[in-house]
Amino acid sequence: MTDSSLFYFVNADGSGHTRRTEAILQHLKLPVVVASERPNLFKELSPQHSLHAVPPLRPGGSQQLADDVLHIPYGTERRYLPRMQAICDLCQRYRCALAVIDVCVETAMIMRLAGIPYWYMRMSGQRDDPAHLQCYRAAAGLIASYPQAFEEDWVPDWMRAKTHYGGGIFMPPPPSRTAVSDRPYILVMRGQGMSQITPAAVAIASQLVPDYRWIGIGFDTILTGANFQLLPRLPNPSPYIQQAQIVMANAGNNSVLEVGHWRKPFIALPEWRFFDEQRAKADQLARQRLAVVLETWPERSSDWRRAIDQAQSLAVETWGAVLSAEGAKRAAALIAQQFAEAASIPGGRQRSPQP
Repeated sequence: MTDSSLFYFVNADGSGHTRRTEAILQHLKLPVVVASERPNLFKELSPQHSLHAVPPLRPGGSQQLADDVLHIPYGTERRYLPRMQAICDLCQRYRCALAVIDVCVETAMIMRLAGIPYWYMRMSGQRDDPAHLQCYRAAAGLIASYPQAFEEDWVPDWMRAKTHYGGGIFMPPPPSRTAVSDRPYILVMRGQGMSQITPAAVAIASQLVPDYRWIGIGFDTILTGANFQLLPRLPNPSPYIQQAQIVMANAGNNSVLEVGHWRKPFIALPEWRFFDEQRAKADQLARQRLAVVLETWPERSSDWRRAIDQAQSLAVETWGAVLSAEGAKRAAALIAQQFAEAASIPGGRQRSPQP
């Protein structure tokens, strides 16, 4: 074994990539160089894991992608050079022998040009554009962020064969005995991205369905009403999910897997994301009767009653065959094995297999 390191790039569009990385890193006992546009999203890391900021590729909130060999529109941004330089400097300084990319096709292509084999994190959505396909083909391997049961029909056989499915990657929380509410409640979880879930919407819903208490977490506005309570982002939302009668959230990866872990009736409100990520995940949830999927936030009592009744009849026991609490551990074991092989080769390089 050489004194090489693992390079781990983490996308900063939302917190899901960061939480997934943290779940894997807790099982990795090797030198890891973590690069992120927003290192402040991370909690405390192991002493073996160093955290570094890299320049962003596009302005925050940008929804423009190129239909090209890369996703950032060619010639419209002047951010390539400082980002590439920062990433290459880290890889050279820490003698990175292997990379994990979660997710960014531009960073993956830097690894390919630098001769560093990489494993790429796959997410839900229609990702069959030229940039993604070349990224997947050039990868040493692929890791699915979601359970294999959520795989989509468009995915070709060669991509499935190249993908490691571990049952979903998240950090299983311990059970909690702390009482959250003395009344049955509907939990509304808001992520960090764009969402129809607003304080006003929750307040109105609590009036339309008064027989449940409504608790919201992940809000910038902290507010308490006659039948609702809005809380900020919590370090550990697990007790609120564990004790909820019904959970409503967008179809982000973390939210879906956390709800599945506790096997809760789920009302999903998928939002726009690149490549229809949340829509694709919501379709898979509906197909397996693991969620009631809504297009818009209900505005009438009858619509809420219908959604609640449908949620209570979901096949939540199916989660036991879909989701694994060992997903992050399995991904970490795979990465550690691949790293050991790459670091043992003179120069710390190995050839990426072709599909």
